[in-house]
Amino acid sequence: MKSNKILVLLAFSITSLGIAVSCKSDKNPKRNPDQALSQLQWLVGSWEGSTKFGTARESWQKMNDSVLIGEGSMVNPDGTTSSEKLSIELQKGNLFYIPIMMKDSVLMATNFVMSSNSSDVWIFENSSNKFPTKIKYIKKSNDNFIAELVGKNEEGKLDSFTFDFKRK
Repeated sequence: MKSNKILVLLAFSITSLGIAVSCKSDKNPKRNPDQALSQLQWLVGSWEGSTKFGTARESWQKMNDSVLIGEGSMVNPDGTTSSEKLSIELQKGNLFYIPIMMKDSVLMATNFVMSSNSSDVWIFENSSNKFPTKIKYIKKSNDNFIAELVGKNEEGKLDSFTFDFKRK
């Protein structure tokens, strides 16, 4: 009789644990990167922001259900410009932010894998990149977001640059 109670209790515990695990909402972005990409659809359009470094611009469009493509540029106070191609893509079960820049006449792509997200914040990281090692996109509203680049500067100290973008 005692062993039957233990078996029933054990079966109930295992069943309860199984139900709890299956009903738990999955907030781990690595398990649900397609949801994170879907949440980034508000990014489609043209954006501009002024910083101490000049005027930053980004424009994004939806290429397909797995890829957003964009362009970023910076017009410095002295009139010089820099630009990069951008993409946010689902690859092999992960979501990547990929800036592509021309360096010494060679296209250089750097993959930043999404390390975490919420409905308004997406964080992409690449610890082996010189600077930045972390890129954050923070949605303030449908017409405003913050992009933050974080990493160590040339002196090895933690540094960040923040860009406040408004929809054009």
